[in-house]
Amino acid sequence: MSHSLQGDTVPAAEGIPPGRGAMRTLRLLAGNVVSLLATDVANRMSTFILYLLVGRYLGTYAFGQMTVGLTLFHAFRVIAVTGLKTLITREVAADKSKTASLLVNGVGAALLSSAVSLLAMLALTLLMGYSAQTTAVILLLALGLIPSALMAISEAVFQAWEKMHYIVYANVPANGFKVVVAVVLLARGYGLYPLILVLDLAFVLAAIIEWWWVVRRISAPQSSFSLHQSWLIVRQATAFLGINLILAIRTSLNVVLLSKLATEVEAGLYNAAMQFALPLLLISESVGVAIFPVMCRGFESGLGVLKRLSESAIELLQMVTLPFVVGLFILAEQALRLVYGVDFLQASDSLRILIWSEIFRVFTQVLGRVLWASEREKLSLQIVAANTLLWFVLGLVLI
Repeated sequence: MSHSLQGDTVPAAEGIPPGRGAMRTLRLLAGNVVSLLATDVANRMSTFILYLLVGRYLGTYAFGQMTVGLTLFHAFRVIAVTGLKTLITREVAADKSKTASLLVNGVGAALLSSAVSLLAMLALTLLMGYSAQTTAVILLLALGLIPSALMAISEAVFQAWEKMHYIVYANVPANGFKVVVAVVLLARGYGLYPLILVLDLAFVLAAIIEWWWVVRRISAPQSSFSLHQSWLIVRQATAFLGINLILAIRTSLNVVLLSKLATEVEAGLYNAAMQFALPLLLISESVGVAIFPVMCRGFESGLGVLKRLSESAIELLQMVTLPFVVGLFILAEQALRLVYGVDFLQASDSLRILIWSEIFRVFTQVLGRVLWASEREKLSLQIVAANTLLWFVLGLVLI
């Protein structure tokens, strides 16, 4: 059964249809990949530019403070989103008549979970005993959790309707605002705190623009709000929450361990090396998110469609990943000196080790979504939980 919005036909549940329908599907898929890639480029490259500016204007210690703050923010953002983005994408992609109801009750769920996340981030920050300056940076960043959670609901609807270009329309101007204001502030001698407030304002601006496009182009949240329905949505999303939370813990684990067992400077150097994997991460995540709605529909026809989609995506991504990894392994010092300056050259060995993991990330980005689309998210949860436990043990021993 196909769905439509203002004349745009969504591919049928049987998978990718033959002939002209297949070409239309491929064009739609390519357009969504480009839209998501553009969004991720805007989001992550603006953050990368901020890191670069902080490193050059404020030094390695401020760079480390920002690293710790943003790492915790992204980890607790997972709690704020509560797996709602993936759940709502899957539910709306399968039945678009649920859009209005999931919008209004999804907002209720997002507000509840983001409030819990903000309090938990505050508690952990105080428990960790960071310096007063680092604590202030973290708490200022926590203010961005609520608009960030609201963005997850609107973006889930855009992804389900395969109208992902509206995400670009919101994120590109918000990130442009963030970078321009940051350059002006740092050039005039302002410190890290005003820069963090600019990040919060950018989240608010992006959330306002996205919801304006949702109401204008997709659906107004006309259904009546129900606290019970919001709670049911949260409960249904718990498996996705578990998966994303464990992944967030694994991603942030080394930064947190370094910041406590060493200093914020070591955490910053580790993050400086990790930032070079950004282009590959942008591409792999964009492809994975773009094919997810198609996978959800294709699962109804059997595993053949999922197999073809995943094999093609993996082949495409590895064609980009392998040359990039080899090149960066050879040119690690030159890349660090060019981007951050000579103070960051001591991160070159970390960069040479970390970059090889991007080859395996390709498989997790694609095959993880195969499990989600085939309603095996609990198996995915078990896999990432075991992996994170191993990550934690090795991190304690090696650091």
